[in-house]
Amino acid sequence: MRDLNVNYFDLYKQLDNAIKQSFQTKDGVTEYINRMVENSLKGAAYIKNWDAQLKALKRLRWIRSQLAHEVSFDSDICNQQDYNNLSAFYRNFQTFKDPLRMLDAVEAAIKRRQETLRQQQIQAHRQPPMPQPRRPVPPRPPLPPGPYPRPMPQQYQTQTKKSFWQKLFG
Repeated sequence: MRDLNVNYFDLYKQLDNAIKQSFQTKDGVTEYINRMVENSLKGAAYIKNWDAQLKALKRLRWIRSQLAHEVSFDSDICNQQDYNNLSAFYRNFQTFKDPLRMLDAVEAAIKRRQETLRQQQIQAHRQPPMPQPRRPVPPRPPLPPGPYPRPMPQQYQTQTKKSFWQKLFG
């Protein structure tokens, strides 16, 4: 048990230092937990197992605090599963697959999508281009002098059928 507790404590310190360096804070894992609590609503909505990961991280911190302040390293407070959970969290943190960074990635993707939609809406509501002026229609030739009503020229005459009413009354 002593070796497991010592290894756990050392791994926890490595994780704590990595978080301090990454987030530029003095609190490390505690700061990470506080940020997870602050973002609980969004995190639970977007990240799978957010609450379970938060609870597990709080337990890992509690074990570290017990080892540092309450019990000796010879106690059986830490088991192999606890060490594996801490190791997995540290590995995820190093590969940017931890909950807070995944939430940041999701929020960035949502912002990009919203910006794309906004740009599409702007394009859809823009004024259409002004229509080009139509070609001018050439003026009609003047009417020739003569009696009015004059007969239509042959080329414009069409054969029309009389309607039922024209035949009846006309």
